[in-house]
Order: sequence, then C-alpha cells, then structure tokens
Amino acid sequence: FIMAASYPPPNPSSPPSPPPPKVKEEKIILNKEQAGKAIWLVKIPRRVADALETQTNDEKIGQVLIDHQHQVSISFDEKFTGNALTEYKVVLRGSQKEGQGPKMVFSSDPNANCALEGTVKMEGEMTPDLSKPGQQQAYKRIVNRTEEKSVKKRRVIHMDAEQAAGADSTASYRLYQDNLVTQKKKETPERQIKTESEIRSILFGYFEQKPRWQLAELHVKMGQQKSMVQSALTKIAVFHKRGEHRNFWELKPEYQKKTISNDQ
Repeated sequence: FIMAASYPPPNPSSPPSPPPPKVKEEKIILNKEQAGKAIWLVKIPRRVADALETQTNDEKIGQVLIDHQHQVSISFDEKFTGNALTEYKVVLRGSQKEGQGPKMVFSSDPNANCALEGTVKMEGEMTPDLSKPGQQQAYKRIVNRTEEKSVKKRRVIHMDAEQAAGADSTASYRLYQDNLVTQKKKETPERQIKTESEIRSILFGYFEQKPRWQLAELHVKMGQQKSMVQSALTKIAVFHKRGEHRNFWELKPEYQKKTISNDQ
C-alpha cells in the first residue's frame, strides 16, 4: 500500500529561506585520570544523607565492615546520627545488566572543570539493621515521632470572658434553631396525596353538611393541592360568578337529586 502526496512547486520568485542559526560550541576538558576506579553506588536513607551534608570536618563518624561473604554492615556513632538508630546493612547487587553499558560517575567544580570519577561496579541500598540489639526499638521511636509530626495538632485559642460568652451564645442559638426545625418537622404531619376520585367522594360528604362551599375552605379542610380540589369540583359542582352566592361552589343538580334520593 503506497500513499503519495503532492505539494505545490516552490515559487522561484520567493526569497530563499535563511540558514539556521549557528550553535555556539563550548569545549569542555574532561579529566579522565580516575576513569578506571571502581565505584559503589549506594542509596542511603534521608536522615543519613542529611547528617552527611552537615559534616564539615574529617572526624570519624563510623566504620564499615565487609565480611568474607561480601556482606556489608555500617556502624555510625550516635553523635553523628543524632539518635540511637546507628546500625545499617547494605544489600549489594551487580551494576551492569544484560544489554546495558557501564554506568559512569562524573563531577564538576565551580570553575566548570569536569572529571570522570570512575565506573560503577556495584549498586546497593542501605537499610536499618533491625537484627542488632536495640535497633528495632530505636526504629519504632523514629517512626512514632514522624507520625506525630504529620498529625495536625489541636489549636487552643485563649478568650476573655466576654468573647467566651459571645461564642457560647452563638453556639446555643444555633443549637436552638436546629432543634426548632427538627421539632417542626416532627409536628407537621405528612400529607397523603389522594386521587381525584377519592377527593370527589370526600367532597360529596362535605356538600351533605352544607350546600355551598368556597374553594379556599375546601383546600384547608382537605389538606390537598388546591389545583386538584378545583379539578374535582369542576366535575361535580358549579361555580357562582355573581348573585347572592358569588364565589361559592354548589353541587350540580343531577348530584343534588342523587344525594336527596340516597337520603330518602
């Protein structure tokens, strides 16, 4: 499957494109005297890294022990770590994986001089050695302190008597309002919506009590939607727009006869 795209030929009258800007070349002299030095690349905990950054002199801070099985352990002075967690172990592994080239370590100084410091032969990770005496308890104390710092502390506000009284009054008023709303909800019965047929049956009973009613009276008495009461009235009653019974509803003649016959 071949796709071809056609483009308009270049306009010979248009000026040629400007050449790309030249990139300024900067030569760096790389010192490779230490290129053959073997280096261990070890990942260390943050608290150890912070302690190393604050170290400004050549004072001894601990010792490294490598046994015949190439197991590496490090013991720091408690003065250096600032806590009782002083014993660490380093789990080593080979650096170069299959299909990958060697890792190199470079450095530079304020004068922009760069140097190749060596080749990474081993990689590892430093972790607390909790099997040593007292280290597990020290580690738990550090974890607990870290968790306490992450939890927001309760803020205490000191108020004088007037401020405290105002705050207490505001809280009491809000509680009163909440209780009042809850009480009204309990006292107000839930309105049961009836069908139009049920409303008509109830209306017949009211018209037996007296012959004429106003819509507002029936709406309050029945507790139903005003529009539904009016809709039911139009089916069984007539509305007097003028005369002696103006604005009243009265049963239609056919229903009045039925009511009278039922009474007899």
